Amino acid sequence: MAEEEQQLWAHEMKVLLLLMRELVPQVKAQGWKAFPAHMQEIRVDYYHQILEVEYQSVPAPPPSPPGKRGKPRQHPAHNLLDRLRIHGDAVLAFVRDFRVPFDNNLAERDVRMLRVQQKISGCFRSVRGADSFCRLRSSISTMRKQGHRLITTLETVLARYPFFPSF
Repeated sequence: MAEEEQQLWAHEMKVLLLLMRELVPQVKAQGWKAFPAHMQEIRVDYYHQILEVEYQSVPAPPPSPPGKRGKPRQHPAHNLLDRLRIHGDAVLAFVRDFRVPFDNNLAERDVRMLRVQQKISGCFRSVRGADSFCRLRSSISTMRKQGHRLITTLETVLARYPFFPSF
């Protein structure tokens, strides 16, 4: 919305979220596991303030063609504002708990290998093969994220004595 529709509220929201993302490592370096409650409250209040003010500035939805049934379409900016309001707790989870990542890039990278395998082969030859592939990739990904050696992880999985990750 900030880039395509040049909506000021979207730019403000982007700046706010990126600023909070930049503050997390600084506060983490001081040994905190989350922002203190008063800092969280200030940031969350500003987040909601942006949303409430901008509901008034969202363009009106395009008129529905005559005879069309169902709920009329809303402007995409209004849909985004609704999602940000409804899922605000999930959007700001990284502020309340520093173990929660700002984005889901790691999850996307985990799925990418499966998509590459499907693209190359077209499919798995059996359900058992797909299951084995997914278990192995999942184990490798989890162990890598926890800082374990890849070769040790593979050896234990293939020997049918997998090392279970810590939670």
